[in-house]
Amino acid sequence: MTEKGAFLTTGGLLCFALCLVVAFPATAQSVEQSVAVSEGVSTVRLSDEKIALHLRTANAGVREVRVSTQDNVGCGLAARIGQDGKKLVIDFERTGITMRWWCKPVVTVLMPAALDLAIEVDNVVADVGGRFHAVDIKSKVSIIDFQGMAESFRLKSGMAIAKLKFSSGIAREAVALDVGVLLSEVAFDDDVARKPGIP
Repeated sequence: MTEKGAFLTTGGLLCFALCLVVAFPATAQSVEQSVAVSEGVSTVRLSDEKIALHLRTANAGVREVRVSTQDNVGCGLAARIGQDGKKLVIDFERTGITMRWWCKPVVTVLMPAALDLAIEVDNVVADVGGRFHAVDIKSKVSIIDFQGMAESFRLKSGMAIAKLKFSSGIAREAVALDVGVLLSEVAFDDDVARKPGIP
């Protein structure tokens, strides 16, 4: 695993939990879209300036992306889904009267398993889980809770709080955290097998 920038550690991630609670407010309405994913698509990319994201991968064989946008009063959001070569691109557009200073709409995404995931959001709170090929997250400020399988994982951010739990199969050198100021907790499933007293 490679890391760049200042590195902070704590016994727990209390700040992480509190930030998640604040960032996922009660919502007023939800709009869902579903799009079939062609066999030629290898990457799902999400981009925006500020969202709270809940993302999971679907069961094997499901070739569909479902996007649900949950809007607060004064914080409307619409998803735009399109294909750019081998990428399925999900962008978001603010709707109605938006109070940007507090608006952080919630987005829920279900995507096919074993694809690349690219998240390009300036300010993001993300709860990500499932089975991926490569995960690449770029942001200015991010709070990331990741649990699942990936062949590679890269986080590039100015400031980040990251809680990462990788299932067995990923090499440590395939995890890269390029973050200016980082508070992190990183675990690999195969670490458990090396702890004394555990068969």
